[in-house]
This record gives sequence, structure tokens and C-alpha cells, in this order.
Amino acid sequence: MSLEKGMVVDDCNRCDSQILIFIYWKDAKFGTVANVIVLLAVILSYGAWSFDKMVSDELNSFLPEKMEKRIVTQEMINELPPVVQRWLKRSNISGREFIQTVHLKQKGEMRIKPEGDWMRVEAEQCISTNPPGFIWKAGVKSPFLHFSGRDKYENGEGHMLIKLFSLIPVVDAKGKEIDQGALLRYMGEMVWYPSAALNDYIVWEEINSTTAKTTMSYKGVTASGTFKFDENGDFVSFEAERYYYRKEGSTPERWVIKANDYGEFEGIRIPVNLSVTWKLERDFTWYRLEITEVEYNKW
Repeated sequence: MSLEKGMVVDDCNRCDSQILIFIYWKDAKFGTVANVIVLLAVILSYGAWSFDKMVSDELNSFLPEKMEKRIVTQEMINELPPVVQRWLKRSNISGREFIQTVHLKQKGEMRIKPEGDWMRVEAEQCISTNPPGFIWKAGVKSPFLHFSGRDKYENGEGHMLIKLFSLIPVVDAKGKEIDQGALLRYMGEMVWYPSAALNDYIVWEEINSTTAKTTMSYKGVTASGTFKFDENGDFVSFEAERYYYRKEGSTPERWVIKANDYGEFEGIRIPVNLSVTWKLERDFTWYRLEITEVEYNKW
């Protein structure tokens, strides 16, 4: 029997089997329940595989083909405002290679509204600094739901995609407001790849001995934010005006990344425990995360 004919016969047999199950439901219902459970498991497995493949394909085109080895010198650092110099010195980047790619892992918790329950998050992020961009993939779990998320910043454009059970789109956001938000995210997360502060698309302006304003311009999008550091040069917070989604339309609101603890990866000192907060009518801290692994320039 050919494979095609065999598939037809199998399909007919499955149809007959299901018809009999409905006729004799009282005796066979538990078998159908088992079939439905298996079918759901297959569908969910396919959703996870499909989502992972999409991100993998995006990474293949996102990663730089080659990296030019450059060393950060003290002379380069000395060209920046003193407050920024102190941070870069504290970060231990002088004499090291420019960070051009980053692969990091995060764990934490997230909620989607101020009164919402916290959901467990595990995420991976790949970052390029020349050209600037990132791809962030996360799994978000609550007791009954699972979301797969991918946030991307590439070629100056942002794209946020969230799918329920990796299958059903619940967020698929693009456009100028998303582009600005993705740029701000890249800029605020620069504390994980400090040598990016030396790139031409970043301009620094000292406000006082512990505060600096930075402006990033790339692919026609420009945004600014404020970095705060302590007396030792450790990063304390980043604050900017970022678009916050509302049903009646997005509005620019204060968005704050705050550091709570520090660690070292490959000799580079970075904040490893952070929170992200919207300053609305009342503070809405929506993401708390811990950096668990970091690799630099390994692609």
C-alpha cells in the first residue's frame, strides 16, 4: 500500500472511530478526552516550536557577520564628561575589547497592570552595539496561562510581539512610538554593555557630579534620557519619557530603570538586579529582573 493511500485509510479509520465514540459516548468518553488532551499537547508543542524557529531565523539575519577587534583606551574615555568617565572606570572597560555583541539570560517576574498578579519570567537577549539592536525572547508563566514574547530593535525599528501559548497574538506592535521605545530600551540597558557609551550615535551632557543626560540618534529617531550614578560611579537609575499604551491612545510617561545590586561578568561590572517602573498616577513597577548569565563578543 502506498503512503498516500495508507494515510487516507488511516484518516477514514480515525473518522469511523470518532463517530463510534460519539454514538457510544457513555462508554467511550474518557478515550475522547484523552484524544483531546493529546491533540492540545501537540498544538501547544507546535506553537512553541514555531515561535522559537521564528526567533532563531531572525537571529540568523540579525547577528553581525564579522567583528572588528578594537580596544577601549583611557584616552577615549577621557573625552567624555567626568561623571561618565567615573562610571566607565567603575565598569572596568578600559584596556578591554569594545563590546560588540552580548548574549545574556534573565529571570524575574512581570505583571501587566498595577493591581495584577506577578508572573514568572525567563528570558534571553542578544544585543549588537554596531549597529545597535537587540532581540529579546521571553517565556511568561502564570498558574493557568503561558505567554511567549519577543521584543526586537533592528535597523532603527522596534517590534513587540506577544502570543498566548505561543500561538494566539495578543500584542503585535510596530510604528514610530514603538521605534522610540525600543531605542530608549537599548539606551537604558547600555549599562550592561558600557563601551557602547563611546559610540558616535551617543552624545553625553553632564548635569552635575552624579547625573548625565544622554541623547541617541539612529536611523532618523532621536530620544534622550537621564542617567544617575552614585559617588563611586555605579549606575543608580535611568529615566526617560517613553510612550505608555492606553486604550484611548499612547501617552508619553516617565519610565525608570533602577539598579538594586551589582555583579561582574568576564571582569566587567554591571547592575544585575533591576526594576522597571512607569511613573503614572501612582508608581507601576511592572518588571523585576536578575541577570544570571552574560557572554561578550562570543558570536
